[in-house]
Amino acid sequence: TTCFELLPSYGGAMEDALGLLEEELSRETKATTGPVRRVDWDQSLVELTHNTRSPIPFSVIEAWSKAQQRADCGLFAELRHAWASLDQTLYIWDYWEPSAVHSLPGDSAIISVALCPARSEAF
Repeated sequence: TTCFELLPSYGGAMEDALGLLEEELSRETKATTGPVRRVDWDQSLVELTHNTRSPIPFSVIEAWSKAQQRADCGLFAELRHAWASLDQTLYIWDYWEPSAVHSLPGDSAIISVALCPARSEAF
């Protein structure tokens, strides 16, 4: 089973957790993709405080192995969700309960994923 691990809070914990997630997902596609690009973590962002292991859903692993243009992944720690953008589809799942994976198709390759607060009168 492919898993990623959220590490306890200490210097570099988010980098370590994202590194483990990248490593597990890239294992499936090393033969068909280029090198993984590392990005420095902004320490002012969310800090992890829990240590847990969670399987990456099979549907995401399967889609990752078929990605042809672009594949990225990350965590929305404040929502307890992980995400993977594979070509033009965004996959989002709760990493504590990974049984339900939400896939959101787009019309072109996804190049960026972020959370934004809703405007105060939007809903």
